[in-house]
Amino acid sequence: MVRCGAGSSLCARPLKAWITPQTSLDRCFAHHEHGFMWSLKTSDVDTILTFLHRIHKSALDEEFTTGFTPLALACSKGDVPLVRILLLHGADVNLETSRGRTPLGEACLGRHVDVVELLLRYRAVVQHTNRHGLTTISIARQMAHDGILAVLDKRHQLELTQRRLFVAIATSNYADIETIIAGGEMAYRENHAWHLGRELAASLAALDDIRTQLTDHMNAMNVSIADSEAKQMKVVKILDSVEYNKAQLEHVQKKEAKVEAFRQVTELTVKRAIQAITAQDILGLISQTEPSPGLLVVLKAMALFNGVIPKVKRGTDVNGFSDKEWWETSQAMLMDRQFLGKLVNFRDLDVPPDVLFKVRRECLKHDAFPTVAEFEPEAASEPRNPGTPNPPAKSLPLVRRVKNDMTPFLALSTWVRGVEVNQKSKAEAKLLDEKKAVVQTDLVTLDGELKNAKFDMKTAHRSLPSRQQELDRIVALEVKAAADTKLKQRRVDVCELLAFTSLNGHTPLTFAASIGNERAVRLLLNRGANGSYSDEEQRLAAKILQNAMRHYVHHIKLTGELATLSGITGFLSLKPLTQQLRRYRQCSRVALHEAAYNGHHEVLELLVEAGRAKLWQQSYVDPIAACPGQLASQPRHVVGNGMGVWKLQFRTAPLTLPDAVRLGEARLRRAVFRPKTGWDSTSNVYDDTRAVLEILLKASAKCQQDKRTEQLTRKTILRRTANQNLLHGRLEVGIQAKKYAEAYALLDEGAFPDHATPGGLTVLSQACTEEVYLVNADGDTVLAVDYFLDRSSNRPSPNFESFSTFNGSP
Repeated sequence: MVRCGAGSSLCARPLKAWITPQTSLDRCFAHHEHGFMWSLKTSDVDTILTFLHRIHKSALDEEFTTGFTPLALACSKGDVPLVRILLLHGADVNLETSRGRTPLGEACLGRHVDVVELLLRYRAVVQHTNRHGLTTISIARQMAHDGILAVLDKRHQLELTQRRLFVAIATSNYADIETIIAGGEMAYRENHAWHLGRELAASLAALDDIRTQLTDHMNAMNVSIADSEAKQMKVVKILDSVEYNKAQLEHVQKKEAKVEAFRQVTELTVKRAIQAITAQDILGLISQTEPSPGLLVVLKAMALFNGVIPKVKRGTDVNGFSDKEWWETSQAMLMDRQFLGKLVNFRDLDVPPDVLFKVRRECLKHDAFPTVAEFEPEAASEPRNPGTPNPPAKSLPLVRRVKNDMTPFLALSTWVRGVEVNQKSKAEAKLLDEKKAVVQTDLVTLDGELKNAKFDMKTAHRSLPSRQQELDRIVALEVKAAADTKLKQRRVDVCELLAFTSLNGHTPLTFAASIGNERAVRLLLNRGANGSYSDEEQRLAAKILQNAMRHYVHHIKLTGELATLSGITGFLSLKPLTQQLRRYRQCSRVALHEAAYNGHHEVLELLVEAGRAKLWQQSYVDPIAACPGQLASQPRHVVGNGMGVWKLQFRTAPLTLPDAVRLGEARLRRAVFRPKTGWDSTSNVYDDTRAVLEILLKASAKCQQDKRTEQLTRKTILRRTANQNLLHGRLEVGIQAKKYAEAYALLDEGAFPDHATPGGLTVLSQACTEEVYLVNADGDTVLAVDYFLDRSSNRPSPNFESFSTFNGSP
């Protein structure tokens, strides 16, 4: 039971009930739909095929109440197998529905790229404008599908280019023809498009490979440049560090010179103060019974600097000496005869940090400590060039003792302050020495790093030219491969253009042959036009033969019901292929038939000689009468729905080449124009065409007969060679077994008399190895050698040199 198109189970009926006796489709009363629509909606292939075999072809394009035709409904669903079945059974691929949509438009709206490609293979019109003013390409642009747009644009450009080529052929514009088909080449006679496609694929693969190499080399070059720049920046950075450390070293040296000058001034000032002290001044200080707090603080500092402290008594804290104890200790220190000499050499004093800290805290910061004038190093510093090392410290000469206004108290205070300042300068000089050593060490390290960095930078810079040369080589290869790919692509495009069939079944070659443009035909043949069976027709025919042979090999092994089932499956598998081949032949014209139908015998000769056209090729479409620039017979168009596309006139039986001449002569009687005598009313163009065709057919028959004779001769030679090899094998066995009578009989059958075994033995040389007697045809007993040499024909030669196949020696 098959439901109606609305899917109602109440309207379900048997499949046969949906078909009227007139093989049209019956509709239900409730929904006004039929079961064929429901089978299309559910993609029931078996039911669809049953409908297609039972209904009339015109019912295949009937529109449903929903505004869909069967093919438009299948295209909107995107069901590729269903679309292919409908197209193979004759559905109109360019039929516009009442909704203003063609099957191609429905496929574009459904965004089905595979359906679009299938419809284009079945001659769908790309530039059709529907009743709403929309073209198929505009619908595809609204859907914004890149794949569909690319396919439609390619087909549209192909149609436009073919239209330009047809106009150029019709108007004999050979310059425009050359421009349009420039780049084409007839490199292969058989499977031209397939070979060009393989060449293009190989060229594209080579281009991709070279571009991959180019990308790798460019990345390597960029890495090398980046590495070179990084190494150069490393050198610059190290140079900056070197300059910075040199500046630091210069700064340290300046500070050292400054510190040293300050120490020298301090030493000079302190020595002058000490030299101003006399023995009487010392005695005056010692003789005081109650020293002033300031003097006591100064003497305490001097004692600490000289390492003199009061004697520690029991119960007395080390840090808690009284002023009396410090005074007594200072008096003892002053009474030392070497006291003033020690004070002069104060620069050699090494005061511990804790003592210096104690002096600063308890003495120098004491309120009773007198104020001493600041030292002035600028007065003693001498200008030096920057970066020069500090001069060695010189011992200042003792000046003559001069009496000045400085009191002993102030002189001793100056000494204390000078010792404190000297210790501070000494510590600062020590820090500067350590910093100077660190900077010098860094400079030595940086110098080594700079040498290595410069070496690495030079190495990186040296590698750049070779990498650039390699990159230039790869770029040149890429340019060459791109040009080769462009050339191969152009060849494929021209081949596709020359093989593209328009809606009226014409290719550029068939159109040029129909109007008799001999020069255009020659140009097209030279640029890759196929004058014989097209590549697609050969592919379909080969596919049918392969499937038929495969099925036959499998079928002959079966018996009974299996054989019957195998025959049915074979028929069902071959029928779509034969339908596809028949549809292709009914959509394509043959150049030979178009030229013969229009009486162009020069084109016939050209197609056979240059185009290698096959005279036995048949046409499944009625040829058309044409002359340059116009068509003499009006084509048939679709009247309904405003499509207005060409409908080919199919033949019930294929048309042979002589039939095409007779058909053209019956329909069109054209007088012939003679260059010398003018128009000849006693004959027409078909007389010359018939004469040329007879000559060509005889030459073709003779060529085919020669080929068959050559094939038979080759088979005979191969058969004789196989028989000869068999005789020689038996002869080798006879020679090795020393069966001379059998060998003699094999020579009578035609074996080569000097045939040698792999060891290099012929029948005559084997007979010479021993004394063997045989009875000849006369009944005489003779040696085996005489037995073979006494032959009248096919006698072995005594001068024949045989060779061993084992070592090649005679």
